[in-house]
Amino acid sequence: MVGAGGTGSHLLPALLRYLRSFHTVTGTEYQIVIADGDIFEEKNLHRQRFADGLVTINKAEAMLVMYPADPIIAVSRYIGKADVETMIQDGDIVLICADNFSVRRLIIDHVKTLNNCTVINAGNEMFDGSIQLWVRKDGQNLTPSLLYGHPEIVFTDENDRAAMTCMQ
Repeated sequence: MVGAGGTGSHLLPALLRYLRSFHTVTGTEYQIVIADGDIFEEKNLHRQRFADGLVTINKAEAMLVMYPADPIIAVSRYIGKADVETMIQDGDIVLICADNFSVRRLIIDHVKTLNNCTVINAGNEMFDGSIQLWVRKDGQNLTPSLLYGHPEIVFTDENDRAAMTCMQ
């Protein structure tokens, strides 16, 4: 999961309920890696699903506090050019819950090099949202990539959050 704020913090509880139920039946194991470099702030309380006591904690780390019994790995930084290849591997299911185009484009460009990957891209504005599903199997797109109908998804170095300082 890339991004644990407005979308990610609401998605995770439902995802965990599903995974706990499904994997209990099948006996297979799962692991969720959550990457986010942002901290939970008081201004987020009205729209993000975190406990009040977690204000000032990194959002990925806060998920560990909220769901300690689940197999979650917190990556408390933004995904960038330097680590997208190690963070997203062949066969992964990637949930994009980030709030910027640059990280989406980094993920798109990397996933195009993988043989098998499923990407679920979630986006929202104040009163609406959208979901896109992109499935690659055996090096082919079974569904259109995230760029289909979205020419605005571009990468710009100045918007690469992984390269930004906290002040930026």
